[in-house]
Amino acid sequence: MKKIFIGILSMITLFSCDNNDDEQTNESSVIGKWNLTKIINTSAGGSMSPNENDTHFYQINPGGTFNRGSIENNISDELEGTYTVTNESPLYGNENNTIQKFVELSYSSPDVRFFNCGFDEQKQILILTSDDKLQNTLSGACDGENYEYTKEN
Repeated sequence: MKKIFIGILSMITLFSCDNNDDEQTNESSVIGKWNLTKIINTSAGGSMSPNENDTHFYQINPGGTFNRGSIENNISDELEGTYTVTNESPLYGNENNTIQKFVELSYSSPDVRFFNCGFDEQKQILILTSDDKLQNTLSGACDGENYEYTKEN
């Protein structure tokens, strides 16, 4: 009986560690500074590089916080909030396996609003793609400009 109890306790401990490792792996893949490197115009076609005087970046921190820095007309601004990393989103499927993770950003300021193709305006969805780029949406999913970010080394 004692051996069965020890076996069950060992299995519970093993599975608990596995779940923590999965959560850390989810988060660690997005931690870092992500710079805007490409602006994709899905309605007109084509893409362009951002202007250094009109750009933004995300700093995703360990522990579930982030900062979004922006420069517009040489004026800097910063927003902050919390994030979660998931394997699924109510907005996107992953039929062709181009998505690694979804990053759901919740901003601290209630005045920040985002258009997410019908998702909650208070939250922003970023997509970590299989080629290690972060996008604000999948190309072609919404009309207008999509942004692609590359992680600093």
